[in-house]
Amino acid sequence: PYHTPEPVDLPLGILGPVDLGARVCECEFENAWRGRLANGDYIVVFAGTQEHQPDKGLLMLTTHTPNYLGMSGWEFYNTPIIAGSVHIASADGLQLTLLSTNGTQFIFDAGTRTWISPPATPVPMFAP
Repeated sequence: PYHTPEPVDLPLGILGPVDLGARVCECEFENAWRGRLANGDYIVVFAGTQEHQPDKGLLMLTTHTPNYLGMSGWEFYNTPIIAGSVHIASADGLQLTLLSTNGTQFIFDAGTRTWISPPATPVPMFAP
């Protein structure tokens, strides 16, 4: 009978220079982060930019089964504002803090796949 491979124990946290071993997109990645979801799956987020739009930050995300044989496919998320390429500076649980080349800080929740910050820019009001 077929034996299901056991889960693998991979390092978690921020990963240095990224080599995917294949060209998934026309992207340049500065670094990546690997964590675990509540169901035991691995989640991996790559941070960088698209080659044809270097002024926009980009995240590429995928999940893997605990034995790393099954994969969800790629999801792409552009930064909410134009600020240049991004890299992952820190992580708190599934919330990633990213810094862009122009110094803008972003927070991305990898669990919900949503940008938490920066918030919408307020429009200044001037008194007459």
